[in-house]
Amino acid sequence: MNAVDLTPTFALRKLAVLFDGGKVAECAALVRRLTAITLESILGQLPVDILHDALPASLPVLEAIYVKASFILFFGFFSFPV
Repeated sequence: MNAVDLTPTFALRKLAVLFDGGKVAECAALVRRLTAITLESILGQLPVDILHDALPASLPVLEAIYVKASFILFFGFFSFPV
């Protein structure tokens, strides 16, 4: 899949709508497709506490967030391929 270049505000709203609608798999797929710039800018605004409260249903979303964020931290902001 190609990276999705969304504005941070739109990406955050889209993630919230998908998760609230019970579309956890689509929410996780969107996180995986976000660019590193977009994810890094919304990382502090993601409602991780709500996702933790929704375990185990929210595991795919949390996994996508943590994997993508760890790649950003490990490889650096601009060298991340997606």
